[in-house]
Amino acid sequence: ESRGMQKRLGELLTLTGKHADSDAEYTKLTTGREPDALSLLLLAQLRGAQGNTQAQEEALNLAVQRFPPVPPVFMSRASFILQSKPKESGNDAIADLDRAISLAPDNTTFLRRRADAHRIAGNADKVIAALRACLRINPGDAQLMFGLMDSLWRDGKEQLAQEVAADVIQRRDRDWQFLLQVGNF
Repeated sequence: ESRGMQKRLGELLTLTGKHADSDAEYTKLTTGREPDALSLLLLAQLRGAQGNTQAQEEALNLAVQRFPPVPPVFMSRASFILQSKPKESGNDAIADLDRAISLAPDNTTFLRRRADAHRIAGNADKVIAALRACLRINPGDAQLMFGLMDSLWRDGKEQLAQEVAADVIQRRDRDWQFLLQVGNF
């Protein structure tokens, strides 16, 4: 079996609730070698599925410590923080997401997760900034754009909603169908 197949098998076993089998696959995968970043993330996923959040957190911390140039380790730890202790550690999650974004600045998943972290922390302006950054990278995300515009409009921020639309229109100025949708908004 290739290591990639072993990792995928371990992940599928975790997702289907076969934790003992997943644990055995993880042990086979790492016997005689140091785990790579993905292996540590899979271990964290397994420990979380087993309800062992302390071991999950330890695996995520180890992944961040051993693999600082790998953006998903920061994203995974931030997601764990936001799920397990959002109120008291929101800034830690945001710091991890900032690091992931610095390593992969065009990753809209990381930007959206940072917007979630800022929302939980009550930083409304930073939520808007993160979502606008997503739209600069992916102006084709009409669902995000219209959702953001609608939210801004309902919050009485019509000017900002118009700025969001103008930013996206500037990047999609030849998409007539899109321009009509914006006009109908």
